[in-house]
Amino acid sequence: MTEIDETGGGEDVDGITLDELKQKKIWLLWNYMSGKNGNITKAPFSAYGGATGADEKYRNTWATYDEACAVMQKCGASGLGFKVPEGVYFLDVDHKDMADSLLQKLLKRHNSYANCLSAVMVFISLEPVM
Repeated sequence: MTEIDETGGGEDVDGITLDELKQKKIWLLWNYMSGKNGNITKAPFSAYGGATGADEKYRNTWATYDEACAVMQKCGASGLGFKVPEGVYFLDVDHKDMADSLLQKLLKRHNSYANCLSAVMVFISLEPVM
């Protein structure tokens, strides 16, 4: 299935929607920081305060989408991120126009859809990663 959903609701892809992902405690915040060698990096932090990351040891620091968005607005975080749930993979396509031929091939090739969420394009597929 290839679907573009700009409402934020999400099309059902093998039993999961973007709305369902938004309810999961997988979301975190990040700020731009100077990293090693002066490179800019994204430093993650929990919506509940303190350090976080994508490792399972941080599971209790992740929030729902709405919780993370509320904190993001209050504290002025640079961005919002998430831990990719098992069985799902995402491709970063926010820099691509939806008419881009490569993007269209990817959408057609996979059981997937693209979703515009707060100006971020999310490409979701539940096919096994090979």
